[in-house]
Amino acid sequence: MKTKVYETYEQFASREDKSANGVSPAFAEKHPDYEKENESNVGCWNCIYCNHCSYCRDCEGCQNCKDCKACNHGAQVVCWSLAVFLTYLSICCLTFC
Repeated sequence: MKTKVYETYEQFASREDKSANGVSPAFAEKHPDYEKENESNVGCWNCIYCNHCSYCRDCEGCQNCKDCKACNHGAQVVCWSLAVFLTYLSICCLTFC
């Protein structure tokens, strides 16, 4: 989805096309690839490194989120999966080693 720079969040919130993504000027300056990073997102504000998210705000690294605010859900899933794997591995080693 297309991403546009808006001067304020209020301008973004009152946009006609609610599926368009938006970023602040400061965010765009800090993240010059903001358009590419939001291609799969819908209606998100100031999000970066997210995939297939919709109507999120101020997120980083999310995956398949909806209506999130300031989260990094995708990173949390990876960390949780790694923790589960390491726990399983330690149990196996204690049992069979």
